[in-house]
Amino acid sequence: MKFNLQFTFLFLVSSYFRLCVCVLMSVCLSSRRQMAPFGVKVLCIEPGFFKTIVTDFNIVESTLHRLWNKLPQEVKDEYGSDYVDKTKLTAKELLEKLADGDLMKVVSCMEHAVAAVHPRTRYSPGWDAKFFWLPLSYMPTFISDALLLKKAVQPKASIL
Repeated sequence: MKFNLQFTFLFLVSSYFRLCVCVLMSVCLSSRRQMAPFGVKVLCIEPGFFKTIVTDFNIVESTLHRLWNKLPQEVKDEYGSDYVDKTKLTAKELLEKLADGDLMKVVSCMEHAVAAVHPRTRYSPGWDAKFFWLPLSYMPTFISDALLLKKAVQPKASIL
């Protein structure tokens, strides 16, 4: 099976996003420890999914079709003809369930972080952040992989 980074990126966006979050968390942790002797507080806000342009299903769908149409036929055959439809359905379900429309949750965390006498070290606005993503980040890799792969759309040529 050939690996096509351009197409796979769309479906691994959550994984890449989480990777970026982990990198930023490491930077925050390191910066917090390094800046503490100077009286500087470093705080981290880790929001879940919110309804923004990034989670707009129409944009995700059009990007999906644009990338699919650029793929060589050989790669399309390996993924299977129904892969795009299954992926659209899964993406729509997840975005409808996870995306929170109340962006004030994030703003409230920012406000608290700036104005509080004793701000928290970490903020996790959104129910999915509190009860899924944050706990998932503390789980052993084999458990988090199993949970994330359970709902993932598999290519036709998958060995899983």
